Amino acid sequence: MAVPSSGQLCLAGIAKEKYYNNYTSAAWPPFDIKDIGYELNNMAVGSQYGTINTDSTSSPDGIAPYCMSEWYGYDHDATSPAAWSNMSATTVNVFCWVSSAGTVPAAMVSQGASTTSPFPASSCTQEFNGTSWSVGGINTNVRKGINNSAIGTQNAALAFGGFANVYSCPQTSEYNGSTWSNSNNVPIGIRFTATGGNQNSAIFAGGCTTTVSTCVREYNGSTWSSGNSLPTSVYGSTGVGNQNAFLLTGGRCGTYNFCTATREYNGTTWSTGPSLSTKRYFAAGAGNQNDAKVAGGCCCYTGPIRTVSGVEDYNGTTWSTGTSLPDGRASMASGGTTACMWAVGGYKYGGSPSYYCTNGYIWGSPSPSPSPSPSPSPSPFPMEI
Repeated sequence: MAVPSSGQLCLAGIAKEKYYNNYTSAAWPPFDIKDIGYELNNMAVGSQYGTINTDSTSSPDGIAPYCMSEWYGYDHDATSPAAWSNMSATTVNVFCWVSSAGTVPAAMVSQGASTTSPFPASSCTQEFNGTSWSVGGINTNVRKGINNSAIGTQNAALAFGGFANVYSCPQTSEYNGSTWSNSNNVPIGIRFTATGGNQNSAIFAGGCTTTVSTCVREYNGSTWSSGNSLPTSVYGSTGVGNQNAFLLTGGRCGTYNFCTATREYNGTTWSTGPSLSTKRYFAAGAGNQNDAKVAGGCCCYTGPIRTVSGVEDYNGTTWSTGTSLPDGRASMASGGTTACMWAVGGYKYGGSPSYYCTNGYIWGSPSPSPSPSPSPSPSPFPMEI
């Protein structure tokens, strides 16, 4: 319980807030109170009963005359608000990464489109250690253009579909942390799908074959099988979750038909969830069916297609507005959880060289919470690139 924001204050209560994170604690700090006493200056600038938590929205300034009123609202176990921080750029000039996997500090991306015209597909892999990117194993396939939701981990990733010299690829490949190997092909060539799951239990929904599709396919670590189709055809949606609890949201089903719809899959049937507030496709995504985050993407209302920076959070029942990305971009490779999401690459409108991006962002608290003291006992269409 924080220090009250008004009314009479108690020196002992401030000491308890600093020591127990509880202004009204019935327990006393376990040392001789008569000897140590309560000193506003030492509690404000020193370590008496614990150091000041500067993440609290209200805290003493540590400057004489050390007024009691400066403690109003002080919360010793407050945490700083989460924010987007910079993620270093990949070491190769590739954007719109085909596949991604893992969480910070062990994420990876593979393949994608080179940043120079005519934007050829690549086979490179990059691995992130929490600070910087390094080169991983070369993929056995060269491709670009699958939606960029994470599947698996840095040492057990899955990539499939996309396109290179043909319009839609069926190839599936698996990564063991050092090398890629081919697995059984998807029954159909597919690109721009919503994806989820892990290397041995993956799912994709929608996407493009020769036309916009309603198809759903599930992977068991060896072969692909058909799942129940989507109610409507869509591509460029964001997917999170797994085969038995999958969330698909946003996307596009026509030249200017952008979607806000959310669909949920329980392994057998699809149901309709609440709509996004912003029409978007090729948005980054993280989380699971009941705790999801989508960031950025492309949208079009009455004018040209544009990239957006807006973020929306899902709690399993409703979508709410989150903290926007520092800039608007689409088709980022992404993964992680809603507490620590990462997204890298993609593209944004504004012209070369800023048009194609190799850097990224990480969502999360910029500093850890203070450790509590011990308690007492008891293109116009760039997605075609």
